[in-house]
Amino acid sequence: MDSLALKMLFALRPVPLWWRDDDAARDTPELRRLLELSARLKIPLLLAVIPDAMDESLPPLVRRYPLVRVAQHGVAHTNHAPASRKKQELVSGFDAEQLRRGKQRLEAAFPEQFRPILVPPWNRIDAGIIDALPGLGYAALSAGGGEVRFEPLLTIDGHVDPVAWGTGTAALPHPFRGQWRTTAMLLRAYRRGFNPIGFLTHHLGMDEAAWRYSERVLMRLRRHFVDPDALFACAPVPDLLAEQTAKKSGIL
Repeated sequence: MDSLALKMLFALRPVPLWWRDDDAARDTPELRRLLELSARLKIPLLLAVIPDAMDESLPPLVRRYPLVRVAQHGVAHTNHAPASRKKQELVSGFDAEQLRRGKQRLEAAFPEQFRPILVPPWNRIDAGIIDALPGLGYAALSAGGGEVRFEPLLTIDGHVDPVAWGTGTAALPHPFRGQWRTTAMLLRAYRRGFNPIGFLTHHLGMDEAAWRYSERVLMRLRRHFVDPDALFACAPVPDLLAEQTAKKSGIL
């Protein structure tokens, strides 16, 4: 099924989609391509930023794009899981104060665009940390593959990822999953009744084929993409104190 057929399918039974991109940390050509795509198609984007990896080039770039909302992507995107387990930063016993400090840094850097949404690296997080998130000031969580949950906090996941992680080579570390397999992920989410369906990209990890596929899907289905603010409902009210703090810290 090609992108035009997907457009016809969604016209018959509309399902809202939303767009999340992970691993932002600095101004790169790939990130600029992503932000320009969002602006050109007028599709709001939830950009997951790694607070401990963020450098000074990122905030002024992102602030030029009002359709971008910023979420917190873990702390440093560092694996703390044993070698026998899949990669995970937010494991049992992870220091919650590190999460809080990362959140504060993003709040200061993006006073108007930051949303108190946690996106765990590798889409994995210990259940005990999830239970603690509301007390740390988070309004929502976004990981991968599940239905919408409301306890202990709102969770809206991503479902479709065009990158075939763990199958690459030295020459092509993050290959495209392929048109048919990626479309099958989208159709599976559609048929299982996921509402909304999360389209997940990684601007630093996509090859040209993955970019082209993503651009086609976003273009064909753009009328079905909704603003993350409408889903997560955690846009901030104007906070002059936060803006003044950011200016004093030299971030603004």
